Amino acid sequence: MRKWLSILVAVMAIAALVAAGCGGSDDNGGGNGGGNGDMSAQEIITASQKAMEGIETAAFDMDMQLAIQGDASLMTDPQAQQLLESPIAVKASGKLGNEPQKVDMTMTADAMGQSFDLGMRMDGEVVYLQYMGQWYEIPKDMATGMTGASPAPDAETQKLTDAYKQLGVDPNAWASGYTNEGEEDVNGVKAYHITQQIDIDKVAADLSKLAGSASGLGSIVGGQAGTDPEDLQKSIDMLKAAVKDVKVEYWIGVDDSYIYKMQAAAMIDVAALPEEEREGAEGLESMDFSMTLSMSDYNQDFSVEPPADAKPFDQLFNDLMQSGGLSL
Repeated sequence: MRKWLSILVAVMAIAALVAAGCGGSDDNGGGNGGGNGDMSAQEIITASQKAMEGIETAAFDMDMQLAIQGDASLMTDPQAQQLLESPIAVKASGKLGNEPQKVDMTMTADAMGQSFDLGMRMDGEVVYLQYMGQWYEIPKDMATGMTGASPAPDAETQKLTDAYKQLGVDPNAWASGYTNEGEEDVNGVKAYHITQQIDIDKVAADLSKLAGSASGLGSIVGGQAGTDPEDLQKSIDMLKAAVKDVKVEYWIGVDDSYIYKMQAAAMIDVAALPEEEREGAEGLESMDFSMTLSMSDYNQDFSVEPPADAKPFDQLFNDLMQSGGLSL
């Protein structure tokens, strides 16, 4: 069962890598102009990449769902049984900014029968975390690695993509093409609706190049140092056979080329595989992942108010123990 959950995590990572690039490079497929005769889907994507690099602030809302379907009576993994009964749902909203880096966000998570309320506020080097209604101040030495929030594409994401390219993996080439579905209204903004399909055959071919490198492949498919390359290749083959749909959609402003909405979805059909390839599935039939991200209020400055009742960070662990937050 855990192997299949790792494959789902891999599919989520694949969708994230492609989405982070907002469609990839200029030479990645021509794309269909769809409902607009002036710009092709690829040209709209390219213009959006350039526009998003220059933004200073943005507001966002994110909704993520992760669910599995299957026969609980055949599942021996307690966590899988809990996922079957209670899908994971994460909602987050807030504002991001840079120069100086700023964050003001809240998040709720429902997972395996438990609910969590989280939050984060950051203004330059000052960082606060909120857990279940209580704020904690993060020491500056710990906050150093956290002050990387930005509404613009993350430089670290680009470094990761470049590193994969050096290993022979190019996430930007995984898109099988783009389609401009026409213009739609997104919260009062006229936007192009661009759909992007992920070519699982290309993904599998790239990952197979890394089957002998657990350090490169493991970061995508959940492998660890010392993992048998043959086992990794089996996971790749199962991913290729079971993944039925990985789709990314963008709603890009007609006037400013900003992304106002993005959706990603993936489905793994375990039941469709031959019985000999369902080893360890334990009643698992399918897994579904979906995410919607909406963005607005571009380049509108905002202030971050420090919480008045923040506790020292070293109190967080004690509070987690008392509340049962570490029981997962």
